[in-house]
Amino acid sequence: MKRYLLVNMFILVFVNLLIKPIYIFGIDKNVQLALGEESYGVYVALFNLTVVFNMLLDMGITSYNTRSMAQELNASTRLRQLALIKLVLFFIFTIVVTITAFALRYTLLEFKLLLLLIGLQGANSFLQLVRSYYAGQQHFKWDAIISIADKLILIPIIGAYLVVPSWRNSFSIFHYAGWQFLSYLLVIAITIIIGLKKHLFNKSEIPFHLQTVIKNAIPIAVVIFFMAIYMRCDMFILERMHPKGRSETFTYAFCYRWLDALNMLGFLVAGMLLSLFAKYRNDKEMTNQIVKLTTQIILPAGLAISVWCYFFASDILGWLGKADLYTIEIFRIIMISFLGLCLIHIFSTLLTAHERYKSLIWICGIGALISVISNIFFVPNYGALASAWISLVVNISLGIAYLIACVYFKNIPSFNKQWLQFIGLTILIIIINYLAHTYSNAFMALLLNGILVLGVLAGSKLKNVKQFLNS
Repeated sequence: MKRYLLVNMFILVFVNLLIKPIYIFGIDKNVQLALGEESYGVYVALFNLTVVFNMLLDMGITSYNTRSMAQELNASTRLRQLALIKLVLFFIFTIVVTITAFALRYTLLEFKLLLLLIGLQGANSFLQLVRSYYAGQQHFKWDAIISIADKLILIPIIGAYLVVPSWRNSFSIFHYAGWQFLSYLLVIAITIIIGLKKHLFNKSEIPFHLQTVIKNAIPIAVVIFFMAIYMRCDMFILERMHPKGRSETFTYAFCYRWLDALNMLGFLVAGMLLSLFAKYRNDKEMTNQIVKLTTQIILPAGLAISVWCYFFASDILGWLGKADLYTIEIFRIIMISFLGLCLIHIFSTLLTAHERYKSLIWICGIGALISVISNIFFVPNYGALASAWISLVVNISLGIAYLIACVYFKNIPSFNKQWLQFIGLTILIIIINYLAHTYSNAFMALLLNGILVLGVLAGSKLKNVKQFLNS
C-alpha cells in the first residue's frame, strides 16, 4: 500500500502536468485574450459566484462517500440513492444562485450565461460523486485519467475555434461555457461505463440511512462553503464593487490562472490523501508517515515554484502576453499564497478524515469572514491588488492554523527538526533565485530550483521514503 501511494501520487501529478498546463495556458488564456475584458470578466465573476454556492450541490456527500468506502473497501453506497439526493440539491442550488444573481442586478444576457454555468457546476458535482467510487476504492490510476478527460475533449474543440479564422470570428463566451458543460456530460457517461465494468457500484452495500448521511455530510458541507467563500468571493465582489470591475477582474483572473493550475493538483492530491487518511485513521504511525512523506515532497516543490514565480514574474507574464507593472505586482502576491494552499490541502484533509469538524468550521468560518469583510472594505479603492493581498494573508494564516490544529489534536507530531530544515531550504531557494535573477535568466533559475529540490529528495527524503516502504 505504501509503494502504491507513491506510484499513484506520481501518476496523478504526471498526467495532470502533461495535460492541464496545455489547457490553462494554451486554451483558457487565449480564450481570455480573444474575448476581452467585458465577456471574460463577466464569465469569471459568474463562475466564481456558482463556485461559492457549490456546497449546496454536494452538502459533503462526496467526501462522506469517499471516507465510507475507504474504511470498508469491499462495499459502496448505492449510486441511485445518492444521485437522487444530488438532483434535489441541484434544484435548491439553482434557486439560490438565481436569486443571488438577481439581487446583484445582472442583465438578461448575463443570466443566460449563468444558466449554462449552473448546468456546468451540476454536471461537475455529479462527476465528482461518481469519481468518489474510484478514489474510495483506491482506483487512483483511473481517477487520475478521469480528472483530465474533460480537458482532453476541450483542447481540440476550443483550439479549433481559436485557430480557424471563420470559427474564431463567431466564437463567444457561450460557446466556451457550453462546450465545457457538454464535455462534463460525456466524461460522466464514460466514467459510469468504466465503473460498471469494474463493478465499482455492485459491491456489497454500505447500509444507507439518510439521517446518518446528512449528519455526517453537513459539517463537511459547511466547511466546503466557507472554503469556497474565502477562495472565490473576491472575483465577484471585485467585478460588482470596483468602478472598473470587469477590467480589474480580467487582470486578477489573468494572474490567478497560475494559482488555479497548481491548485487543481492540490485538490487531486487532497482527494487521494482523504481516502488514505480515512483508511488509516486508527493507525497513528502510518498516518504520521503519510503526512511526513507528503509534506517532504509537496512543500519544497511548492516553495520553489512560489519563489521562482516571484522573482521572474515579468518574464512569465511576458510569455503570457500581459506584463505591465500592476499585473506583475498582483501576480507576485498571488503566487506566494500557494504555500498556504499546500498546507491547507494536507492538514485540512487530515482533520476531515479524523472528523475534527468543529475546528475546521471555526478556522474556515473566520477565514471566510475576514475575506468577505476585507474585500468589501478595500476592493472599491484598491481593486485587484487588495484582493491579492487578502488572498495571501488568508491562505497563509489558514494553512498555519490547520497545521497547529493537527498538532494540538495529536494527529501528527510537531516535526520540529523538519520545520527547521524547511526554513533553511527557504533561505537557500531565495538566495538561488535572487542570484539567478541578477546574473542569469528564468530558465536557469528553474533548472537550479529543480536540481535543488531533487537533491533534497535524493538526500533526507529518499531515506524517509525507504523507511516508509519498509516499515
